[in-house]
Amino acid sequence: MVLSQIVHYPIVRMGLAVGVLVATLLVFSSAWYLLRPYVYASVFRRTAVIILVSGGLVIAGVTPVRILLLSAGVGALLGGRVNPPDTR
Repeated sequence: MVLSQIVHYPIVRMGLAVGVLVATLLVFSSAWYLLRPYVYASVFRRTAVIILVSGGLVIAGVTPVRILLLSAGVGALLGGRVNPPDTR
């Protein structure tokens, strides 16, 4: 059997779905340490503005590279400083 035939079995689809869910949770859990200062800090307003602008650009159909460039520009214009999390 080839992979294209195996994918049609429900148990294989369930296994793939669980694998994707686990991988997504692992990525979010490891990214949380990096995102935490931007969610809890005084720069939350800047972070929210950048997320809203990026979401609007996605809806408008702008390419991801342009969204990243514009988000970096908005972040630079709004300024602000984030202190690194305490590792003690």
